[in-house]
Amino acid sequence: MSDDSQEKMYLNIEEKNELLFKLKIRGSEKNPTVRLVFEDSECSYSIPGTAVEDENGLYRFDIPMMSDKGIKEGSYSSKVEVVVEGRMFSPLNFDTVFQAPVEVQSEGLKVRKKTLNEMIEMSPTPVTVKKVSVPGASSLGGTSLDKLLSIK
Repeated sequence: MSDDSQEKMYLNIEEKNELLFKLKIRGSEKNPTVRLVFEDSECSYSIPGTAVEDENGLYRFDIPMMSDKGIKEGSYSSKVEVVVEGRMFSPLNFDTVFQAPVEVQSEGLKVRKKTLNEMIEMSPTPVTVKKVSVPGASSLGGTSLDKLLSIK
């Protein structure tokens, strides 16, 4: 892995990616060999660059779906290498972070609506009333409890 202060490029590990870099090469008339290299402590992967027609110095790198190539999610030291006239140059160094896309899924839930009849269940219950004698009711002339309750 590289220094944390370097530029980082984030690429989807589950899709093909295309990168374009503009390179200026002076002092040589020969066509250079250009490649993009991803490295970590376990592996190194190189992708050839192709010159874009009618664009002086522009190189395209077609990066395949890296999950199929054995590359794992994470950060890789990366560089553009240029080989011209038997000499190798690395004009650009950066970190590439391969990551899987974020996915959010939802499942519909069936909500059963209850009707009023399903929510309330009633059944008649018999009520028993007991007659009670009230002490002191004799002062009212032996009136029953029913009569006492009906007095206004």
